[in-house]
Amino acid sequence: MAVEVNKEYLLGEFSLDPDKRELRKGSRGLHLASRPFRVLLHLIEHRDRLVTRSELLEHFWQGKDIYDETLTKCVGAIRKALDDRLDSPRFIETRYAEGYRYIGPLEDRFFKAGVSVVEIERTRGVKVVIEEEEIQEAAQANEQAQPVQVPATTLSLSAPKTSRRAMLTPALALIVISLAVGALITYRTRARSASDSGASRPALAPINSIAVLPLRNLSGDPAQEYFSDGLTEGFITELSKVKGLKVISRSSVFTFKGKEIDPREVGQKLGVVAILEGSVLKSGDNVRVEVRLVSTEDGRVLWANDNYDRAPGDIFKAQDEIARGIVSSLRLRLNGAEEQQMTKRYTNSREAYDDYLKGRYYWNERTIPDALSKAVKYFEDAVQKDPDYALAYSGLSDSYVMSYWYTPMSSNEAFVKARQAAEKAVQLDDTLSEAHTSLAAVADNEWNWKVAETEFQRAIELNPNYATAHHWYALHLLGIGNSEKAIEEIRRAQESDPLSLPINADVGYILYGARRYDEAITEYKKALELKPDFPMALQGLAQAYVKSGKPKEAVALIARLPDDLQNECTAGYLLGVAGERDAAKRILAGEIQRSTREYVSPTCIALVQSGLGDTNRALFWLEKSFREHSPDLSSINDPMFDGLRTDPRFVDLVTQVRP
Repeated sequence: MAVEVNKEYLLGEFSLDPDKRELRKGSRGLHLASRPFRVLLHLIEHRDRLVTRSELLEHFWQGKDIYDETLTKCVGAIRKALDDRLDSPRFIETRYAEGYRYIGPLEDRFFKAGVSVVEIERTRGVKVVIEEEEIQEAAQANEQAQPVQVPATTLSLSAPKTSRRAMLTPALALIVISLAVGALITYRTRARSASDSGASRPALAPINSIAVLPLRNLSGDPAQEYFSDGLTEGFITELSKVKGLKVISRSSVFTFKGKEIDPREVGQKLGVVAILEGSVLKSGDNVRVEVRLVSTEDGRVLWANDNYDRAPGDIFKAQDEIARGIVSSLRLRLNGAEEQQMTKRYTNSREAYDDYLKGRYYWNERTIPDALSKAVKYFEDAVQKDPDYALAYSGLSDSYVMSYWYTPMSSNEAFVKARQAAEKAVQLDDTLSEAHTSLAAVADNEWNWKVAETEFQRAIELNPNYATAHHWYALHLLGIGNSEKAIEEIRRAQESDPLSLPINADVGYILYGARRYDEAITEYKKALELKPDFPMALQGLAQAYVKSGKPKEAVALIARLPDDLQNECTAGYLLGVAGERDAAKRILAGEIQRSTREYVSPTCIALVQSGLGDTNRALFWLEKSFREHSPDLSSINDPMFDGLRTDPRFVDLVTQVRP
């Protein structure tokens, strides 16, 4: 009579019974759902190799990509049951974007109705079956592998019977068992070798473009938006440092914030082959980040992170792990120095990092009243908590630069502080593209053209994906008269940030500055398709209309411009050129009166005088602007001043301002 043998796995302090579907810790049974149990068993049975995610999906979910995230949660349930940690695993090793491997302690025990394997070996009545299905399963794992013919083998040691054949002794039985098991292992080894070899499966090409969509804030608290937005920017920053990878900049991806998206549509609009989407839940002392990489070709999930709760202080490590997982799933290879640069940590202070995220949040909202003053406050708080935080100094510098253009702050106040912060950022970290961009912007506004040129080139060399560096460099090139190169740079900025409203509007502005008015009109109209009431594009289109001999069309747009400082001056110029002199004079009088109460750029007033055809008064205000060293004179090559270019005083002024 055949004797049935049961098997149990000892996993250190845990035990797993495959037949009973039972996981225990000592004498206590542990709850583990059916599918996680089967996945754990599969990993144990294939512990000699890495088990790929695709293999697990195929085996347990019929290969459906929609269940990719479910697999991640399934492994998370196994870890929870085994008290395992992703950052210091004892049982399950994770290879990001590749798969899993069982690395824990393991002993096999065989039983016959509760009797140990030693006792079974002493008994004559042993039945060991190597099932043919087991061989077929291995064959199905790789149809291309050359099979090793291993017949189904049944060895039966039963009680003595009267027979002419010699009785098979236990020792001989063990020898035959060993041969059969050895043949099966040989077969499986060959099958796996064939499966793993490059000859049977060509390597997939790397994915070279990605957009990180805004992570959803699941807290239900709008005050936490800065955190989810900040993590999104963090991933963009990390990935943009990977050579050969096109990463879409912030302003383009944030046009999709809060919207239901179709990955294929996003791919077409942004020109990428993959998107990263996900969510953030910050609750009390824990932060949970869940992301997944999705193909824009067909919506397949290419990779998903192992989500689990982190203390806020561990968020840096979580970001680094996720970034490495993304790069691996994109099939990109980094050397040690490149990986270190990608995951470089700019502060170890969670509080300083939190302030930095808030500062960038308000900097990006700079058109909202008081947003820039809040940005300055949070960046200052960040550097106070961490005096070595180079990225925060860069943000502080950018905030002061924008404060001059968006608030009534004088150049003396704005750019002295901006320069100090930018120089500190570069001093702390000379490899930071943002810091060199900040210093270049300050130098440009202070007429230090050579310094600006050097710093912009250094910023782009450090991070070719940084759209702001290309954008501001393009404006610099236009200002010094190199319009053709300026067009090249603004197109590079547009490639990195295709849906950015300022960049798309400035494509039109740079073509306008190159006196290519018809092309400028076309580009401004494209920008207005993104946002019909965008002031920069409305103003620029009106300017291009005036220069192309269409004053009526320009006047029709002026009424749509908001009443802020810069647009009022431009409106006054346009109205004057279009023959609406009374309206232009009212604007002029209002700006001169306002200059007695707060700072108004003399260049702004000169612009309205130029539109009215008053060359002497226009030059008076321009000379005042020169004496103040006003950053506004960076636009002295603007076509709006073309009516003054034949005057020797203007020629002399340009010579002194420009290189």
